[in-house]
Amino acid sequence: MSSGIKTVLIVFIIILPPPLPTATWAHGVRSHIGQDARVWVAQAVFSDGTPMAYTQVTVIGPDAKLPFQKGFSDKNGRFAFVPDRPGKWKVIFQDPMGHRSEVSVSISFLKDDKQEAVPTSNSPPISSVSTGVKVLLGLCVILLLALLFRLSERKRS
Repeated sequence: MSSGIKTVLIVFIIILPPPLPTATWAHGVRSHIGQDARVWVAQAVFSDGTPMAYTQVTVIGPDAKLPFQKGFSDKNGRFAFVPDRPGKWKVIFQDPMGHRSEVSVSISFLKDDKQEAVPTSNSPPISSVSTGVKVLLGLCVILLLALLFRLSERKRS
């Protein structure tokens, strides 16, 4: 291995600290929905449990082309709405960084204006591989590609 490649590797190892999972690396999002009287409350949190606070929320009613309600979640990542008809309702959380979570619920009105719901879908499952491992793997791939490129240049000259 040439001294130039050894130097790059040593600098790379010294400068970059080992990746430690932190709250800033929370890219997975999950959400759920529940009912309290006639009010439905949806909540979204990142994979580390941090709420999606003050993020944009859109509620779409059954067979609707326009949103039923738009707003922002509270500091705990919750958003409340009161449906006005039965059917499948969808709540979408989306922040400016591209994180998105969607939860749906089928609501059927019963006697006494009570409601019964069956959750029909939720956010995709969060990967079991930690974000820190994913970042480390990505850096290793980049380093490998850089080394392969450097070696191919050396063979040409």
